[in-house]
Amino acid sequence: MDHEVRQLSSSDKGLLCHLPLSWVPYAELTRLDKPAGFLNVWFPFHLGSLLAACLQNPTPAPASLLMDNILFFATAFVLRSVGCTWNDIIDRDLDRYVARCSGRPMARGALSLQEAYFFLAAQYLIVFALALQTPQRCLPFLLAEIATGTFYPYAKRFTNYAQAILGASLSLEVFFAYCVTRRGPLTLRPLEALVALYSLAVYWIIWAMIYDTIYAFQDIRDDEKAGIKTMSVRHESHIKPLLYALSVLQVSLIIAIAVSISAGMIFFSGILGIGCLLLFMIWKIDLSSPRECGWWFKYGSLLAGGFFTFSLGSEYLKRLSF
Repeated sequence: MDHEVRQLSSSDKGLLCHLPLSWVPYAELTRLDKPAGFLNVWFPFHLGSLLAACLQNPTPAPASLLMDNILFFATAFVLRSVGCTWNDIIDRDLDRYVARCSGRPMARGALSLQEAYFFLAAQYLIVFALALQTPQRCLPFLLAEIATGTFYPYAKRFTNYAQAILGASLSLEVFFAYCVTRRGPLTLRPLEALVALYSLAVYWIIWAMIYDTIYAFQDIRDDEKAGIKTMSVRHESHIKPLLYALSVLQVSLIIAIAVSISAGMIFFSGILGIGCLLLFMIWKIDLSSPRECGWWFKYGSLLAGGFFTFSLGSEYLKRLSF
């Protein structure tokens, strides 16, 4: 009976209330009821694939690109679930000191370590099954992404810049997706293509530092008490100037992509959208309000990824028509 009570936690409303009671802790581990974080895992795959499509000669057909992105969507969904499960296992003791995280299944004792590890292993099997559908030459990028993501929850114990490690993990998804989608010769010289590719990868490191720092402000007081290291704790007194500086760097990287691939004006309109979004978000947000931090984490990620998809998607369609 006690085990059943511990399973209930946040399952009294939303998607989780429709699941069998015994499934609820596993669904919570995957953040099935909180899809916003999935976007930040999927967009690097998606945009890396779009960039590769823009640079190929001939430009790949929409059906081919769609099939790649269906695979990336599934991979991102499971990888995000793996990351959340692993994070909850490693952080179970720290989460008990953080009000927002204390109801997570591992922190409240809804699952045993053995149950969580078996669930994690099952998810890894799905990841590897999906990976087998991709060219072998691309697998090192995915394996490196998994290794970096595995290290991430440990990083917050000794560095204030774990967000950069999270970003590095996401940037490896860019390389993986680019490798999978690229099947033919490039339309640009190698240097120009490399500038575009590495700019996109670094973009995701910077963006992770921005959005995850905003997200972490929800828990800043609890993080301080628990000894959890974050950029929000380290730079609280001057965080907005730092976020503005990172935003300028982020927009500069998108401009570097546009210039290196000789993008059209529609691409630049998407850049303008991202720049305005970042400036407005940082100016507007009240970092002392957990509700606002959570809102901007969710919708800021959606809007930034949407603007970038618009830019690269329009460039792909332009090249497809010629």
